[in-house]
Order: sequence, then structure tokens, then C-alpha cells
Amino acid sequence: MAENIMDVSILIPVLNESEILSETVARWLMTADGLDISYELLIVDDGSTDETPRLLKELEARHENLRSTRTKGVGQHRALMHGIKQARGKFILTGDADLFPSGADIKRALRACEMGQLAVLRRTKNSTGLRDIASRINNRLVGALRGRAYRDIGSMQLLFPAPPEDFLPEKDSFYLPLLLEKHFERSEFEACIEGIKRPSRYDFKKLLRLMLVELDSMQELPDNRHPQLLAKIKELGVRVLGH
Repeated sequence: MAENIMDVSILIPVLNESEILSETVARWLMTADGLDISYELLIVDDGSTDETPRLLKELEARHENLRSTRTKGVGQHRALMHGIKQARGKFILTGDADLFPSGADIKRALRACEMGQLAVLRRTKNSTGLRDIASRINNRLVGALRGRAYRDIGSMQLLFPAPPEDFLPEKDSFYLPLLLEKHFERSEFEACIEGIKRPSRYDFKKLLRLMLVELDSMQELPDNRHPQLLAKIKELGVRVLGH
């Protein structure tokens, strides 16, 4: 882990986001500037093949609080873990390139983090369509396996203390929110999160892969009550995906 020399590191993973990258950076910087904290905006480019790398260099030259790092197509959660390793903030805020929580909601979440909690900023407006259906199925399934009600995070708007060294997973596939729940008590905040309107990037196979990653992370949780059933569900999912 990097040395903690500022209040908050804002981590945003991107992949081929050249069309919205300038707006993404501008909106996150504007929000952070209004928080009255020391911060960095760390963009994790997960192997973009469009103009994203070039634009990042140009933006970094203009904004002193912005820096970037690059991974090679490892996926959203491993890209974020790469960013966590390099983050220099006492607290870490993960977000999306096209979703922007309000400064007021971030301040509320930050107070929870100061008490050692994982703060989940949940959108007041739920998603619709295929992603919403997948979310409902996933919540029921995970809740049944854990023996208690469960709600997924809805988006990657998370705020948490910089984790300890032993937080880093050894395996390649993991679901970051469940990994964080092993270390921090979870608190939820209904938040006003504005978004950039564009077509969803989630098709059936991508949603199923994400669900399997989340289920795989459950194997390490102490409240997994049905490990054998979990293994069978994962096997079925892999067969559906064809690999």
C-alpha cells in the first residue's frame, strides 16, 4: 500500500471512455473541490484501445490533483484493487466514469468511514431492464445462501478506510464489495447520483459473469451456509457461459 498523505483517494476505472472522459474528470474534480479535503483523482485505465490513454495524459498535464495508472484488461474489480494499492488517501472512494454522487452525500458517507465503516452510496432511482432483473435474482440467491436478506450495491459508489495489507486477495477472481465486508461493517446511504445517459454495456453474459464472480467471493465468507449448493450453482453458470 502507498503512504497515506491525503484525506481521500477517488478511484475511477475506465475502459474505452474517450467520448466522456473529459466530462468524467471535470465533474469528479468539481465535486471533490467542494468537499474541503485534500484528495487525488486516480483514473485506472484497464487497457483502453481508443483515445483514452492520450486524453488522460493531456488531462493530467492540466490538473494537479489528477493522476492515472494502467492495467491490461483485468476487469473492473482487479483494476480497482490495482488502484487501491497505489492510493495515497486515508479513505478511498470508488466510483464510475458515468455516475456522480453529490458532495453532500459523500460528506455523509465520509463520517461513517471515520468510524471505520464501509459506506455504500445507493442510488435513489433503481436501474431498469435486464440489469434490474439480474440484480433481483442475485439478491435472492445470495440472501438464501447467507441466511439473511441481501442487497447488492447497485453501483460502485463505495467509501471506506484504506484497507490493511492482508486485505489483498490471492486469487484472480473476486467481488470487491463482499471482500470489503470481511473487514468493515457496511452502512448504506440513499444518495442522489446523477449519470451520463448512454446505452447499457451489460448484456446477459456479462451480468452472469459478474454474478459468478460475486458467488465465488462468497466461498470465503463465514456466513456462507450452503457451500455445496453454491458450488453447484457456480458449475451451472459456467456451463451456461460455455467455458
